[in-house]
Amino acid sequence: MMITNAKVYSEVYGVLNAVDEEYIKKVPKKMIDLIIKNKDNSMNFEYDLKKRLNEQNISREALSMIALIHLNYWCENEQEKAELIKIFKSNDYKNEEEKRLKYSPDNIFKNKKEVVHKEEESQNMQMVEYKENVFKRIINFIKSIFVKK
Repeated sequence: MMITNAKVYSEVYGVLNAVDEEYIKKVPKKMIDLIIKNKDNSMNFEYDLKKRLNEQNISREALSMIALIHLNYWCENEQEKAELIKIFKSNDYKNEEEKRLKYSPDNIFKNKKEVVHKEEESQNMQMVEYKENVFKRIINFIKSIFVKK
């Protein structure tokens, strides 16, 4: 599924509409105008206050944008920013570790060995000799006599 920028901006706008006014005042007016200008007006994302943000039906791109807004504008002090950056780095490390395990050369070659092993098994199969039955051989013999003449 292709996620458009307009959809991302619409989701971010929906989240911004759900937060308190004090948080919206911390975001620069240019940023709010950019989000409003680029959002998809036909899409109306409603943030459910009873659910957490990660439980909402929201794209990763919109979550990333909200996280950056939180980091740049909503953090109260440098300690809070440092903690948030630490969380971001931890998440990046987890994602990289998953990729490393999924695409590690050992696993790739292991899978390749399994494929080669299956190919060897298929090559080791014996050829079955095809024998025509007696009637078929007699009919083919008679046909060959008439075709030659």
